[in-house]
Amino acid sequence: MTSGNKTGLLDILRRGDLAVVGLGALLLLVGWVVRSSHIDRTERHRFGAASLVTPAGWVSMPAEDGRQVLADVLVADTFKPRVTVSMERLPKTMQLGGRSRKARELESYVALNLQSTLNLYHPIASKALTLAGRRAVRLDYAHAVNPAARPDDPAATDIPVAVRATTLAVLVGGGRLLRVSVEQSVAQHDRRPGLADRVIASIELSREVKP
Repeated sequence: MTSGNKTGLLDILRRGDLAVVGLGALLLLVGWVVRSSHIDRTERHRFGAASLVTPAGWVSMPAEDGRQVLADVLVADTFKPRVTVSMERLPKTMQLGGRSRKARELESYVALNLQSTLNLYHPIASKALTLAGRRAVRLDYAHAVNPAARPDDPAATDIPVAVRATTLAVLVGGGRLLRVSVEQSVAQHDRRPGLADRVIASIELSREVKP
């Protein structure tokens, strides 16, 4: 027995409104197919002589200073998970000296650069390693960003977001430094751990880049 104006599934079926039920089921099916098609899928992106893998669906975002940025724009978060790739020229002081000197100074150079450019930079861990025979360093750290900040409107403000990040810096030929940074809000990092590890592990350099 149905009271008032409440309408249940059996009432809909009795009235023959099967189209309503069918449309709802179709929408659920389409949503499931779209979601399933992206779960565990990945895409390889190439940046000149370097390439790396991200989850499927990440898109290119506007960037400055020759940087290239990929972001997950579908995440319901003020700060979108992103990967930033750049190739920069090392200062002459870093290009002088032997390979051992470069190995000792690379971590300090990258850490000081991050500290000078990021708000509330907080180091977490660092590790010297090699990538395809090239000297590299990995730094894990946290910092804060203001998602609403814009160069054309210094007064634009928003609630700061705490970000967990990983940067891999690789010494490549010609006095250059390849830098790959993976960033997520702390909330996203807790919900989707391991993103930085997977992206960093997927980095490949073409043979034309010599140590």
